Amino acid sequence: MPSYNFRLSVEKPTPYPKHPTTIGEHILKRRMELELRQKDVEKLVNISARTIMNWEKGYSKPSAKHYPAIIDFLGYNMTFR
Repeated sequence: MPSYNFRLSVEKPTPYPKHPTTIGEHILKRRMELELRQKDVEKLVNISARTIMNWEKGYSKPSAKHYPAIIDFLGYNMTFR
């Protein structure tokens, strides 16, 4: 009986857009790159995990008072939408 050796490889899809356009997408991308949970980000930026989830899903947008913490977390400033 013949034997075949082969390997299937598939690139794992990223759970975030490669080119984020919203602040929530930027937060999600950074969080995934750092392999953090929303609870981890909550502790870093002192914003509830539920609020972070709402931003990432596009249900709400951060207010101006949250921008400094978000910019620190992202490591860069961007034009917020």
